[in-house]
Amino acid sequence: MGCLSMSRVVVFCDSSETALRNVSLEMTTGARCLANELGAGVRVYIWNGTEEEVAKLSTHGADEIALLDADHDMASNPEAIAKTIAKLAAYDEADILLLPHTSFGFAVAPHVAALLDAAYVPNVVAIDGEQRAIERESYSGKIIERVSITAETRLVATVRPKAVDAVVITESCQAKMLNIEVSWTDTHQVVRNVAEQLIGQVCLTEADYVVGAGRGVRDAEGFALVARLSDVVGAALGATRAVIDEGFLGLSNQIGQTGKAIAPELYIACGISGSIQHMAGASASKCILAINNDPEAPIFKYADYGIVADLRKAVPLLIEHLAHKTD
Repeated sequence: MGCLSMSRVVVFCDSSETALRNVSLEMTTGARCLANELGAGVRVYIWNGTEEEVAKLSTHGADEIALLDADHDMASNPEAIAKTIAKLAAYDEADILLLPHTSFGFAVAPHVAALLDAAYVPNVVAIDGEQRAIERESYSGKIIERVSITAETRLVATVRPKAVDAVVITESCQAKMLNIEVSWTDTHQVVRNVAEQLIGQVCLTEADYVVGAGRGVRDAEGFALVARLSDVVGAALGATRAVIDEGFLGLSNQIGQTGKAIAPELYIACGISGSIQHMAGASASKCILAINNDPEAPIFKYADYGIVADLRKAVPLLIEHLAHKTD
């Protein structure tokens, strides 16, 4: 297959990261796969990155790594970041821009696409370098849209965490290093403070194991059981909208169409019916264990394993078994 001679595939890491997240390495791997077929280079922009983080990006396929030195106000201002990214992309003559499908990407990517007059492809779930295409889910995961990339393509895409396997392409760190100081004062909005509720230390969208709580927990006691299970498993804790509305967890822990999309190796769904809206965010899970006292619950259509029982009986048994295994 011949090359299309594109100039660059560019990756922008999340500006809110205090440490490099796996999605940045995944995007870099995906960018490298595309670049190999498109005859392009890969440049990764990282905000205030460490030497170790730079080394990881290099081994995952970056040709060039640009360290962006930005002050706090700049880093918490979506409008300023979008303008800066658009300027850098125009200077790079970048044809494909990849950003993470996180709150950072939600806020920034559409604005960047508008400024560059580029196509916008959110929620990418697969990158096919060999076929020069990317895929995204739509209609609550019922349809997979495939977007082909041509020589005339200019697009901005957000990549869902765990959509691409982060692969070490080379053990040596040979990427060219650039240092860029950025600042922007011509903005109309400023984020003064960001409050985030943290449950444990595991990021929901990047976790290998996730435990989800649904309406079936019924009360604080039932939710506490599910939370204990997540601790024993070492899993991130998520929930459906009903549990969020009860105040047991913050909105940042909602899984579903209006929440976060997850793709763990194992998803334990406790008291979750399995509505279309919830499964839009959970269907990419590699293995689903469902616990529900209703044998006709829709969740069992998606589950690899099912337990038809009251979670108040099933979850303590799971906790006891798993705790014994880890002793």
